[in-house]
Amino acid sequence: MAAVPLRSSYGVLDLDGPRVAGFGEKGEVPGSWMNAGIYNLDAGAVRDMPARGDLERTLFPSYAARGLLSAVRFEGAMWHSVDSFKDLEECAASLSRSGAGRPSGRRPRT
Repeated sequence: MAAVPLRSSYGVLDLDGPRVAGFGEKGEVPGSWMNAGIYNLDAGAVRDMPARGDLERTLFPSYAARGLLSAVRFEGAMWHSVDSFKDLEECAASLSRSGAGRPSGRRPRT
């Protein structure tokens, strides 16, 4: 499972009881990771997959409880959710700004 730093689209509060001890702007939530939705499953996991349903509610909790699930952390990786048209536009703009996806000028090996 690919893990990327959790990003918040809201300001993040650091609370000490009812007192706000700190305030962070939108962005990465330090120390928190999220499922990037990219998996490398072996044949056993594929066999264990339910015919229907969300893997995050069915297979993954069972595997995690048995110590069979691991993650690779991708720090600094470009990752975007594309759950909405607005997300897709923001992703496209970010890719455009970064230069990702542009031809490198190198030919593929044959």
